Amino acid sequence: MLILCLLAVSIVTLAILGAGVFPGVLSAIAALLCLGCLLFQGSANDRAGQMPVFTVGIVAFLVLTIMPLPAFLDFMIGHARISQNNAVRAVLKDAAMLGLADKSHPMFALSRNGAGTMRMILLAISGFAAAALSSRLPGEWKEKYLFLVVVIAALVAAGGYISQHIVPQGKYIWWYFPVPHGAEPVACFVNRNHFGGFTAMLCPAAVIFFLENLTRKKFLRALFAAACFATLAFATIMSLSRGAWIAFLASMLAVDLLLLVYRRFVPAIGVFAVLCGVLYGVTQIPDSKLYERLGTLSHPFQTDSAVMRMSTWNDSLQVIANYPFVGTGMNGFRMIFPQYRSATTRKSFANAENEYVQLPVELGIVGLALALGLCLCVVRRWHANSAHGGIGEMVQIGVAGAVIAVAVHACLDFALRVPLYFVVFASLAGLVISSSGDSVDASKDAAWRPRRIGMPLTALLVVLLISCHGMKVYNMDSSDFLEAAKPPDLCRALVMSPTSWQAWYQLGVTAIGSTDSKMAAFGERCIACAAFYDPNNYRLWEPLAKVRLRLNDVDGALAAYGQLKTLRSWVQIPDLDDVLRQRSQK
Repeated sequence: MLILCLLAVSIVTLAILGAGVFPGVLSAIAALLCLGCLLFQGSANDRAGQMPVFTVGIVAFLVLTIMPLPAFLDFMIGHARISQNNAVRAVLKDAAMLGLADKSHPMFALSRNGAGTMRMILLAISGFAAAALSSRLPGEWKEKYLFLVVVIAALVAAGGYISQHIVPQGKYIWWYFPVPHGAEPVACFVNRNHFGGFTAMLCPAAVIFFLENLTRKKFLRALFAAACFATLAFATIMSLSRGAWIAFLASMLAVDLLLLVYRRFVPAIGVFAVLCGVLYGVTQIPDSKLYERLGTLSHPFQTDSAVMRMSTWNDSLQVIANYPFVGTGMNGFRMIFPQYRSATTRKSFANAENEYVQLPVELGIVGLALALGLCLCVVRRWHANSAHGGIGEMVQIGVAGAVIAVAVHACLDFALRVPLYFVVFASLAGLVISSSGDSVDASKDAAWRPRRIGMPLTALLVVLLISCHGMKVYNMDSSDFLEAAKPPDLCRALVMSPTSWQAWYQLGVTAIGSTDSKMAAFGERCIACAAFYDPNNYRLWEPLAKVRLRLNDVDGALAAYGQLKTLRSWVQIPDLDDVLRQRSQK
């Protein structure tokens, strides 16, 4: 009971506080769940097998990628990282001479986005701890927990529909918490795709609860479960997220197939009938935006969104080739990808919008092997529990539906990186990986077992150490922060993210505002680095051309202007147009 309450409090807290995107929320949840693992120890068998090895391996690998390495180890980190780090060392030295930063001897980590990787470590620990706690629920409580999650998700779904279609929440989460620039929040999520994916994940469990309670003649429970399913399904549809629609359809069909495998023909017919009812209901909803989005499904690969995604996935293959072994570091995609993108659109994807593409980029061969090993362990444990009848059918089918929904949705979005989404999913997975159908009883749960506190205690220490970095964990890769940051903070951002075009650009813009020629030359170097790390960003080439002209580097200015004209032919710099005119007349 206490474990269920702890998990419920964590999920509700995340649902209220922006799904965990606000600074400090994820740290608090990770610490709370680690403390729960310390207090509620499982049976000795819970540590059997290789699952803990891979779990610890993943966290240890991520921690290793953010550890600062001394310069004499540079030969181990690859040519690309060496050149990137050396560029930052050189510019920090000059920045100190110009009074823009204090003199320092920085050390760099393997990750190309230290702040982003720290957040992913917190996320991984939160999810693993949630899975460990839910796996220790007694058999009869697993079903109760799954139903509780369905109810919480239905409440979020109802709030999301209201905030999206009835009382718009604008640029606020729950009409109160402001969100970063560019976000379009729905309920507690910063965009509709994450919201739709979350509601789609819980639809299979809701429909199973409805049909099972109907079969057991528990009509009030069946009616309540039906209301939850209707709310979740309707919210998924009205989220207008095509990825969520596909995930919903795939998970419902998978649940129907599983019921047939279990020879539960009546519930299988029920699921199919419910799905048909939902599809029919979609045709009766009088919403022009809905029909407009549905119309794009007739040519799914021709939409702007699909074209951009496929271009991003194709370009990402080059990143994998250049960072093959340990990747770019979790959340490093956003810092590395602009250098490789072929699209010339103003906005570059911060994520690949496909976890099966992004994870190889960020984890490399080593990290990906650990992740696949953990997935294999989960499947094996789940299969063993199923063979021994240790998990109820409702829990198994509900979790299987959630897994299918998440697996499909991960092809089209990055919702797994959202704390609420990931913690809920991990806790559902925990329901099927306990080593026995029933965990230890309440009295044993409360017992203190010193010999088994190593993993949760170490995880808690990691959480506390990361939390000691304060706002750096959230600011050093934030566009909004970097746009207003002072030079010392921009220099720190470059140490944590050596390929951050925005940190390079903002530092350069600060410098070229000075009338001092040395400062202007320094700014030119910084903006040139920014353009190197995001060559298809036309906004970088115009100031670069202007500052080079100011420094009497006419040829360099014309080269930058030529790149600008290639990207945006209508942009003009009159002084350089005059230079070109004069040269053409000679």
